[in-house]
Amino acid sequence: MPSAPEDRYTKKELLAELKKIRRQLAECRHQPRNEQEKYQRFLEASPDPVIFVNASGNIAFANSRLEQLFGYGPEELNGRDLDILIPPSDRWRHRRLLADYFKNSRLRSMGSGVEATVLRKDGTVFPADISLNILETGNTALVAGAIRDITRRKQNEAKIERNYHIQRVISAVLKISLEPLTLREKLGKMLEQIVSVQRFFLEKKGVISLLDPDNREPDLQIRHGFSDQEEIPCHRVPPGNCHCGGAADGGRIIFSAADANGDEKDRCCPGSAGHYCVPVVAGDQRPLGMLNVFVRDGHRRGAEEERFLAAVADTLAAVIERHRSEREKQLLRQQLVQAEKLAALGRITANMAHEIRNPLTTVGGLARRLDKAIPASGRAREYTEVIINEVERLERILYEVLSFSDTSLPACRELEITALLDEVLAGFISAGRTRGVEIVRAFQVAPRMSVDATRLGEALEHLIANGLEAMPAGGRLEVITGQVLDQKRAWLAIRVRDNGEGIPAASLPLIFEPFYSTRRPGAATGLGLSVARKIAEDHGGRLEVESEPGRGSMFSMLLPLEPLPAAPGDGR
Repeated sequence: MPSAPEDRYTKKELLAELKKIRRQLAECRHQPRNEQEKYQRFLEASPDPVIFVNASGNIAFANSRLEQLFGYGPEELNGRDLDILIPPSDRWRHRRLLADYFKNSRLRSMGSGVEATVLRKDGTVFPADISLNILETGNTALVAGAIRDITRRKQNEAKIERNYHIQRVISAVLKISLEPLTLREKLGKMLEQIVSVQRFFLEKKGVISLLDPDNREPDLQIRHGFSDQEEIPCHRVPPGNCHCGGAADGGRIIFSAADANGDEKDRCCPGSAGHYCVPVVAGDQRPLGMLNVFVRDGHRRGAEEERFLAAVADTLAAVIERHRSEREKQLLRQQLVQAEKLAALGRITANMAHEIRNPLTTVGGLARRLDKAIPASGRAREYTEVIINEVERLERILYEVLSFSDTSLPACRELEITALLDEVLAGFISAGRTRGVEIVRAFQVAPRMSVDATRLGEALEHLIANGLEAMPAGGRLEVITGQVLDQKRAWLAIRVRDNGEGIPAASLPLIFEPFYSTRRPGAATGLGLSVARKIAEDHGGRLEVESEPGRGSMFSMLLPLEPLPAAPGDGR
C-alpha cells in the first residue's frame, strides 16, 4: 500500500478542525444580531427621540426617548402604523408626504422648517420639529426621523410676537396723542390700533366711553367694528349693576363671558360672546371712562392680555387728562380775557356814568320844574313828561352800570333771608296783579346768614322783575328757598321760577352777558341779570339758569351757608 501523504490529518486533528469550523459558523450566525444590538445602543445614546419608518408607513423601531415622549412603553410602537402618532385630521397629509419622501429622499436637518403636530398616547397634541434622512440596508429603505418637542419654543415665539404687538400699539397710541386732532379723532384712531391685536382679542370690535361722574352717562362714546344696526354696548355704566359698573367702581379689569354660569350682571353688553371691561382711571383714582374690547365665544382671559389692557388704559387716561387740562386752560384764558374786557368796560362805564349823572340830574330837575309851571294840557306838557320818563330810564341805567362796576366788598350783617325776601316781594304785589301773575312763596326754614341786605335785595329784585317780564299774559311766579349739598358744601338755594316764554337755547350761554337782552330794544338795559350774578359771586355764591322755550325758566342763586367775613365799619 502506498504510504500516507504528509498533509494527512489525524483523527484528533480533524475533530479539532471541525470544532473550529463550527465555532466560526456560529459567530457568523450571530454577527447580524450583534450589529443590530450595537446600532440599537447607538440610537439609545441619541439626545433626541428617533423613529424608523418603512415605505408602508409602519414603525420599524424607535428608541426609548421617543417612547417616553409619546407615552408608550418599551417596544410598544414597533410594528405599529405611523398614524398612531399623527392627529386624525393630519394623517392623509402625512401619508402623502412620506410617500413623496421615499421617492425623492433628501436630508432635512433639525430647524429646517419641517414642523408638524403630533399625537401622544393620552390624546394630547404638541408641535414638533422633525429632521429626516433615508437609511438603506440591503434591499430595504427606512426613513429615519429625529423629533423634538418645540412647545416651549413656540410659546416663547408667541410671547415675543405679542410683546412686539403690545409695544407697537402703545407706541402708535402715544404718537396719536401728539397729533393735532380732536379728542374724538384721537380716541377713534387709538381704538383702531388697540383692537388690531387679533392674537389677543380675536374680534376687531371695541368701545371707548368717557364718563360723566354725576350720572355715569357717557359724555363721549367711540366705537369700532360695529355696524349701524348694532346696539352700542354700555349706554350707561350703572354702579354695581353690571360688569362695566363694577370695573369702574373697583378700578379693576373684569372679564365677562356671556355663557359663564348664566351671569345676570352682563346686561350692559347684550349680544356679545365675551368682553373685557377695562376702567380708565386718573392718577387720583377718579374714573374717567371705560374701554371694552370684545372676544369670540370660548375665549379665555389671560394675564398678558390684562397687562396689555392695563398699559393701554393708563395711556388713554394720560391722553384724556391732558386734553381736559388743555381745555380747562383754554377756558381759563377765555375767562381771563372776558374778565379783563369786563373790567375795562366797568371802568369806562363807571367813568361815563359819573360824568353823565350830574348833567342828567340837572336836566331831570329842570324838566320837573317845567312840568309844574306849564298848563296841564297841551303839547308842552306832553314833551316834559317824555323828558322826565326818559331821564328816569337813564337814571336807572346809570344806577345799574354803577352797581355792576362796584368793586367794593359786600357790607354784610346777619339777618333772616326769608324776611328780606318778603320785603322784596312786597314791592311786586301791585305789578303782579296788574299783569295777572300769581306770586307764590315756598320758603323753607333758613338759618340766619351774613349778607349785604341792600345788594342782595337788588339782585333778587332783578330776578323777580325778569320773571314778571317773561309772563306778559299772566302766569305763576314761585320764589322757593331750601338747603342743598353741592361739591361737598352746604348752600342756601333761592330759586325764582316762572312759567312764561322761556329762553331760546341759543341765548342761554349769553344770558348773563352785560347789555345782552332777549327783550325788545328799549324794554330792558341788559344789565339786570349780569348785576344779579355779580352780587351772588361777591357773596361767594353763584347764579344758574334752567329754561325751556314755551315752558318757562328757573334762576337759582346759591349762597354758601358759611358766613362771609364782615366788611370794616358795618356797625357790628
